[in-house]
Amino acid sequence: MENEMTVLAQENNMLKKAADSSLRRIDMLECQLKRDNLLFFNVEESFRETPADTEQKVMTPLRESMDIPETDIDVIKLLTDRSAGAKPILVTSNYAKTAVLKATGKLKKTRNSVSQDFAKCIRAIRRSVSMLHHQFSPWGLKMSPRTQA
Repeated sequence: MENEMTVLAQENNMLKKAADSSLRRIDMLECQLKRDNLLFFNVEESFRETPADTEQKVMTPLRESMDIPETDIDVIKLLTDRSAGAKPILVTSNYAKTAVLKATGKLKKTRNSVSQDFAKCIRAIRRSVSMLHHQFSPWGLKMSPRTQA
Protein backbone atom coordinates (compact mmCIF):
# COMPACT_ATOMS: atom_id res chain seq x y z
CA MET A 1 0.00 0.00 0.00
CA GLU A 2 2.82 2.39 0.91
CA ASN A 3 4.64 1.51 -2.32
CA GLU A 4 1.52 2.37 -4.35
CA MET A 5 1.28 5.75 -2.60
CA THR A 6 4.90 6.49 -3.44
CA VAL A 7 4.34 5.59 -7.09
CA LEU A 8 1.20 7.77 -7.21
CA ALA A 9 3.05 10.70 -5.58
CA GLN A 10 5.88 10.40 -8.12
CA GLU A 11 3.41 10.23 -10.99
CA ASN A 12 1.55 13.24 -9.59
CA ASN A 13 4.79 15.23 -9.42
CA MET A 14 5.64 14.30 -13.02
CA LEU A 15 2.19 15.41 -14.16
CA LYS A 16 2.53 18.73 -12.28
CA LYS A 17 5.88 19.39 -13.97
CA ALA A 18 4.43 18.53 -17.38
CA ALA A 19 1.45 20.84 -16.78
CA ASP A 20 3.75 23.69 -15.69
CA SER A 21 5.91 23.18 -18.76
CA SER A 22 2.83 23.21 -21.01
CA LEU A 23 1.57 26.44 -19.41
CA ARG A 24 4.95 28.09 -19.97
CA ARG A 25 4.87 27.00 -23.61
CA ILE A 26 1.33 28.35 -24.03
CA ASP A 27 2.42 31.69 -22.53
CA MET A 28 5.40 31.83 -24.88
CA LEU A 29 3.21 31.04 -27.90
CA GLU A 30 0.68 33.68 -26.87
CA CYS A 31 3.48 36.24 -26.60
CA GLN A 32 4.73 35.29 -30.07
CA LEU A 33 1.21 35.45 -31.48
CA LYS A 34 0.60 38.95 -30.07
CA ARG A 35 4.01 40.48 -30.80
CA ASP A 36 2.76 42.41 -33.86
CA ASN A 37 -0.58 43.44 -32.31
CA LEU A 38 -1.67 46.90 -31.25
CA LEU A 39 -4.90 47.87 -29.51
CA PHE A 40 -6.68 51.12 -30.38
CA PHE A 41 -8.96 52.43 -27.65
CA ASN A 42 -11.71 55.08 -27.54
CA VAL A 43 -12.39 54.92 -31.26
CA GLU A 44 -15.95 56.13 -31.73
CA GLU A 45 -18.36 53.30 -32.43
CA SER A 46 -21.61 53.56 -34.30
CA PHE A 47 -24.61 51.28 -34.20
CA ARG A 48 -24.43 48.52 -36.81
CA GLU A 49 -20.92 49.44 -37.80
CA THR A 50 -19.50 47.34 -40.61
CA PRO A 51 -15.93 46.01 -40.60
CA ALA A 52 -15.14 48.43 -43.44
CA ASP A 53 -16.33 51.36 -41.26
CA THR A 54 -14.12 50.19 -38.40
CA GLU A 55 -11.16 49.85 -40.74
CA GLN A 56 -11.61 53.42 -42.03
CA LYS A 57 -11.91 54.84 -38.49
CA VAL A 58 -8.49 53.38 -37.69
CA MET A 59 -6.80 53.89 -41.04
CA THR A 60 -7.66 57.60 -41.26
CA PRO A 61 -5.50 58.66 -38.27
CA LEU A 62 -2.82 56.11 -39.18
CA ARG A 63 -2.57 57.51 -42.70
CA GLU A 64 -3.12 61.22 -42.00
CA SER A 65 -1.49 61.75 -38.60
CA MET A 66 1.13 59.03 -38.47
CA ASP A 67 2.04 58.63 -42.16
CA ILE A 68 1.48 54.86 -42.04
CA PRO A 69 0.48 53.43 -45.44
CA GLU A 70 -2.44 51.00 -45.64
CA THR A 71 -0.15 48.38 -47.14
CA ASP A 72 1.75 48.17 -43.81
CA ILE A 73 -1.38 47.11 -41.90
CA ASP A 74 -2.33 43.43 -42.03
CA VAL A 75 -5.53 43.16 -39.97
CA ILE A 76 -8.01 45.60 -38.38
CA LYS A 77 -10.69 43.95 -36.27
CA LEU A 78 -13.14 45.16 -33.62
CA LEU A 79 -12.75 42.98 -30.52
CA THR A 80 -15.99 41.93 -28.91
CA ASP A 81 -14.71 39.68 -26.14
CA ARG A 82 -13.51 42.49 -23.85
CA SER A 83 -16.12 43.20 -21.18
CA ALA A 84 -15.06 46.53 -19.68
CA GLY A 85 -15.71 49.83 -21.41
CA ALA A 86 -15.51 50.52 -25.11
CA LYS A 87 -14.36 47.72 -27.34
CA PRO A 88 -10.76 48.01 -28.46
CA ILE A 89 -9.79 47.58 -32.07
CA LEU A 90 -7.04 45.08 -32.85
CA VAL A 91 -4.51 46.19 -35.44
CA THR A 92 -1.87 43.76 -36.63
CA SER A 93 1.16 44.95 -38.53
CA ASN A 94 4.47 43.24 -39.18
CA TYR A 95 6.05 46.46 -40.41
CA ALA A 96 4.43 49.47 -38.74
CA LYS A 97 4.10 48.55 -35.05
CA THR A 98 7.17 50.47 -33.90
CA ALA A 99 6.33 53.48 -36.10
CA VAL A 100 2.79 53.61 -34.72
CA LEU A 101 3.98 53.38 -31.11
CA LYS A 102 6.53 56.16 -31.69
CA ALA A 103 3.85 58.37 -33.26
CA THR A 104 1.18 57.95 -30.56
CA GLY A 105 1.92 61.48 -29.35
CA LYS A 106 0.20 62.71 -32.50
CA LEU A 107 -3.07 61.31 -31.11
CA LYS A 108 -3.00 63.50 -27.97
CA LYS A 109 -5.54 65.93 -29.44
CA THR A 110 -7.97 63.06 -30.00
CA ARG A 111 -9.70 60.66 -27.61
CA ASN A 112 -7.94 57.71 -29.25
CA SER A 113 -5.09 55.84 -27.61
CA VAL A 114 -2.86 52.96 -28.66
CA SER A 115 -1.09 50.28 -26.67
CA GLN A 116 0.63 46.99 -27.31
CA ASP A 117 -1.45 43.83 -27.02
CA PHE A 118 0.28 41.79 -24.33
CA ALA A 119 -0.38 38.19 -23.35
CA LYS A 120 -2.26 37.63 -20.07
CA CYS A 121 0.88 36.60 -18.21
CA ILE A 122 2.70 39.77 -19.33
CA ARG A 123 -0.30 41.97 -18.43
CA ALA A 124 -0.29 40.47 -14.92
CA ILE A 125 3.44 41.18 -14.50
CA ARG A 126 3.04 44.74 -15.82
CA ARG A 127 0.11 45.31 -13.44
CA SER A 128 2.23 44.14 -10.48
CA VAL A 129 5.13 46.38 -11.49
CA SER A 130 2.75 49.32 -11.89
CA MET A 131 1.33 48.73 -8.42
CA LEU A 132 4.85 48.61 -6.97
CA HIS A 133 5.74 51.79 -8.82
CA HIS A 134 2.73 53.59 -7.34
CA GLN A 135 3.57 52.22 -3.89
CA PHE A 136 7.16 53.46 -3.91
CA SER A 137 6.85 56.70 -5.87
CA PRO A 138 5.68 58.79 -2.84
CA TRP A 139 9.06 58.11 -1.20
CA GLY A 140 10.95 59.35 -4.22
CA LEU A 141 12.08 55.88 -5.24
CA LYS A 142 12.21 55.49 -8.99
CA MET A 143 11.71 52.19 -10.72
CA SER A 144 13.26 51.61 -14.09
CA PRO A 145 12.91 48.60 -16.36
CA ARG A 146 16.63 48.75 -16.98
CA THR A 147 19.30 48.25 -14.40
CA GLN A 148 22.70 49.75 -14.91
CA ALA A 149 25.70 47.48 -14.55
